[in-house]
Amino acid sequence: MVKRLFVCNTPYQLIVAFMLFRQLSREGDINDIILTNNFRNSEKVSKRLSEIKFFHRVYYATINSVLFPKEWKSRVRKILLFLFPERGVKKCLGEMLLGDYDEIYYNNDDLFLYNISYLCMKKKKDVKIFRFEEGYSTYITPFCSVRAKKLCDIRNRWYRVGKFSDGFSGSYFYEPSLVLYSSSTPFFTLNRDRSEEFKQMVSQLFEIPAQYRGIKEEWIVFEESFYEDTGFSADLDLYKRINGILKEDMIVKMHPRSKKDRFTPEMIKTLQNDGIPWEAVLLSGAVGSKKFISLASGSIINSQLLLGKLGESWLLYRCTSQQIPNLNTEFEYFLKKLIDKGILTNLHVPDSFEDLERKLEERVI
Repeated sequence: MVKRLFVCNTPYQLIVAFMLFRQLSREGDINDIILTNNFRNSEKVSKRLSEIKFFHRVYYATINSVLFPKEWKSRVRKILLFLFPERGVKKCLGEMLLGDYDEIYYNNDDLFLYNISYLCMKKKKDVKIFRFEEGYSTYITPFCSVRAKKLCDIRNRWYRVGKFSDGFSGSYFYEPSLVLYSSSTPFFTLNRDRSEEFKQMVSQLFEIPAQYRGIKEEWIVFEESFYEDTGFSADLDLYKRINGILKEDMIVKMHPRSKKDRFTPEMIKTLQNDGIPWEAVLLSGAVGSKKFISLASGSIINSQLLLGKLGESWLLYRCTSQQIPNLNTEFEYFLKKLIDKGILTNLHVPDSFEDLERKLEERVI
């Protein structure tokens, strides 16, 4: 019998954890999960997760106000939660973890994860820790913060608890051969689950609304989180120009974290922002065969990695002269590897807006 703990911060991570659970679990195993309040409607998803009894125990963690404070007094509190990890876990969960786990599976290596791993390693010295992928960013860098990992290893040594790096035992990827960095621990293959049973579970968990099944527009635009995170707004002008070409055949899917609808005032049709992750919509089969457009949204690449196939897609990061946040040479290199290996077979990357305009007009005529 193996006792596993999954830690998830986003809907995509939850879907991956579902698949990984189904791949690894054997009769008699115990699988618990922690879902954090890091995305819209997370508490509702957590309650549904408890109702369908997929995992043995579901914990809901409030981490944003605790771990990402803005006021200096709260930052002092964050340091205290780092120094006293058991208090930090209880502050986020409202209770203590009950299990003595054999294995931990995660993606974000933040303070909450390091506090959880400390608590588990205190209860059981030989805990194995695994990271699972969350789209293309995971293929580019092994840890969100090497400095944080080192600090937590120092803290654990002070408390005479095993180091996080000693327990780290490997990573799971849908396409391990695409990883851009080397590691002293192995890369394991994460199996894609396209079964009808799995699709139904995803639909039930996220309650895919009827609006997606009724989409008449052929072209669906993914809004990125750039505006919400950095104020970057060059995408709006680009989509206005594209809407002028595609006219009534285009609709925008707002990013789940977006608080402002920038598109409806510009006479661009917009799907209501319900916080439903696009990957879950695709898995449910709700939208059928559509064409997808984005500036540089991870949803297009991540959906390809998750599903193994995707409809015709367009990435437009070369169509604007403004610097796109967080876009670097590794993104282009990883994209090239996806194309060279035949994983992205129906992707268009126009060299300029003029190139895009010409190709779209050929499609519309």
